[in-house]
Amino acid sequence: MASKELYAKFSDNFLTCHICLSEYKDPRVLQCYHTFCLTCIANHAHASQVGGKFQCPVCREEITIPTGGLDKLVHNFFLNKIKDFMLINPKEALCSVCKTEDVQLYCHNCKCHFCAKCQKEHHDNQDDSDGHAMSLLPMFAEEETSKPKELEESLQQIWAQTIIYCEKHPDEKLKFYCESDNTVLCCDCLATDHKKHHFVYLEKIVVSEKEGIEQKYKELLPRVSTFEKSEKEIEAQQKKLGRRRDKLQKQLQDHAKLLHKNVSDKLQELSSQLQDQFTAQMKALEAEKDSIQLQKVSIQSTCEFAKQLVRHGSQPEVMTHAKNIQTRMSELKDFQPAPIKIGDMSFVKQNLPPNIFGKLKEPESNFQVLPSVSQKLKIQQKTSPSSRPSVTIATKTWVQATLMKTFDIKLSNTHDISCSLNGNFYLTSLNTDTLKAVSESGENVFEVKVPGARCVTCLSNDRVVVTNVDGCMVYTEYGNQVRKFGQGDMTDPWGVTVDNSGHILVCDGINKCICIYNAVDYILINKISIPMCEKPVYINVNPKSNVIIVSDNGGHCVYGVTLEGDVVFQYGTPGQSGQGEDQLYFPCGICVDRQGHIFVADSDNHRVVVLTQTGKKMRHAIGKQQIKVPVGVDINREGELLVAEFHGKVKLFQCLDV
Repeated sequence: MASKELYAKFSDNFLTCHICLSEYKDPRVLQCYHTFCLTCIANHAHASQVGGKFQCPVCREEITIPTGGLDKLVHNFFLNKIKDFMLINPKEALCSVCKTEDVQLYCHNCKCHFCAKCQKEHHDNQDDSDGHAMSLLPMFAEEETSKPKELEESLQQIWAQTIIYCEKHPDEKLKFYCESDNTVLCCDCLATDHKKHHFVYLEKIVVSEKEGIEQKYKELLPRVSTFEKSEKEIEAQQKKLGRRRDKLQKQLQDHAKLLHKNVSDKLQELSSQLQDQFTAQMKALEAEKDSIQLQKVSIQSTCEFAKQLVRHGSQPEVMTHAKNIQTRMSELKDFQPAPIKIGDMSFVKQNLPPNIFGKLKEPESNFQVLPSVSQKLKIQQKTSPSSRPSVTIATKTWVQATLMKTFDIKLSNTHDISCSLNGNFYLTSLNTDTLKAVSESGENVFEVKVPGARCVTCLSNDRVVVTNVDGCMVYTEYGNQVRKFGQGDMTDPWGVTVDNSGHILVCDGINKCICIYNAVDYILINKISIPMCEKPVYINVNPKSNVIIVSDNGGHCVYGVTLEGDVVFQYGTPGQSGQGEDQLYFPCGICVDRQGHIFVADSDNHRVVVLTQTGKKMRHAIGKQQIKVPVGVDINREGELLVAEFHGKVKLFQCLDV
């Protein structure tokens, strides 16, 4: 008997639901072609659905609940056939009639197994047995135990000739395909609900549709190797990152032995920060790997379903899925793995005491903090023929600025701006409910509607966070919304930024506090009270000191606040606006460059003010001759300053050394 080979075709978990981890009960197929028990997926959708949509538990793709409810989901024909076919244990497969002889035939109409003798004496002698479909079971064919190909062909023959009856008219076979409704019909359905529709016999169309499905899944299947390659590249990058960490850790430990106590304490602090940075970057790579794996799984599951549909599907089953699965495979063909990015940790050298690795520049102050992932915008990679890639930090001083370029974005009521690692910059408009992405050359990348859009910041994994009236929205660099968070945690969310640890900080204007979220699962982990503010709106973090910079728009001040809530500096007179040297008039956006210089958009004074990292005024880098009503500022990856004006223009400035 070929029972072992038959069972070897199916793994132990093949018939197991991903939710209940038990054998499928009434398996149904989602639009992403993952299968679950109807009851299991109904419970999952009830608990997690929002607006008639929920996420697939396997690939997280958004699924729309069909009209009429989840009961309208299509049955998984292949799993149903496997379940029916494996009901009898081959080791105990005896005739349903005599109970003594091994089974050799299966009647699709009676759903019973017979030995050859009982088939002739009992089944065929029944008055209503004419026309029954009887198949020889491949597991009991004499020569098929060593011929898997013949076993496969025999299984295809049995399953393809399975008779499928109409759910509405149980006595009627499905024979027709309605091209108007993309539905498989019986005679009664055709005569009633579809009598004016265009239809064809299944046998006239199923062959061409099978060929179309097979062609598309053969074209799509090679995409799996592309994602597998990217997955391996990420794993290689993770190992490389670990080796970098180990090497730097060893250097830190070796040199710590040569230094006195205070330098030794400094090295211990840097070692801890290095580990934090390593952990953050590993998590970012793991998230990219997870995304690639999910896309790979989507392609694999769709290809597998299409392959089984072509090989084993009956005519009604092929036509039930033909249009939708071909559309699905066409969409998946355009999937590409996201570009792999990895941070460079050689900047540890920039924060070590002098003469450890050679001649280093004396630090500007006692505040020395490893740059956060978001500060990679200020790091430039340069490679010479005789050296490895190194990190060079721009050391220009903002004494005065030259206008290099003006972008006419045509976005009225512009409210904020943020630059990303890929060179794009993102703008929000409060009155028009808009998030807009623009390339370095000024071309429109995308524009999406975000109800009540307020402020914006870029994360290290090419995600964009936008605050609105009731929380925060997370978008991809292509403008697709992927997450919400903060709903219910805040009353009046405004400014948003990222600190040195990769945490997301959001300013709650009415409650006068800063909410801190974990950037991995977006859970609220802390709140910092800022009661000295009257109407805090914009925030940023100084990478040199890890001090939070708060722009109190209603109080005409800028504050520096520690993570413990202590105020370390104040610029401006609280509650008093003005045009004087040390006054602000409705300050708006804030950004910080790699040296810790703070840039403040002094909106109603039509200027950008530059402060030291301790809050002392340095100069007005840009004045009213060059800008009008600046509301947002940020530093791009080239170390240049972008200023967003309220009326829809963005201006690019370059610093000049004097």
